[in-house]
Amino acid sequence: MTGEYVIEPTTIGNSVYIGYGAVVMPGITIGDRSVVGANAVVTHDVPSGVVVAGVPAKQICTVEEMLAKKRPTFKPPFDTANLDAISLEDVELFREQVYAAHRPR
Repeated sequence: MTGEYVIEPTTIGNSVYIGYGAVVMPGITIGDRSVVGANAVVTHDVPSGVVVAGVPAKQICTVEEMLAKKRPTFKPPFDTANLDAISLEDVELFREQVYAAHRPR
């Protein structure tokens, strides 16, 4: 089969996020509300509502599971309604708490 190409339509559903550098091969269908990770190579159809990543792309989890993973939330140690009463020390303390939670381990 030299010199012949088969061109098939690629179908991408609604509310699909495709990461930077991802490659979707011809003829692939990506279902609604799915996520394709950056630099993934999608070689098989992706069902609705799942997260895929890797080379070749494999299912990592569902979108619901991804959204359920809660990130830490921070409440500022000062009254945000009264901005005049906020000291520089309060802001620095809050900044350190946020940075400490996001430092690589």
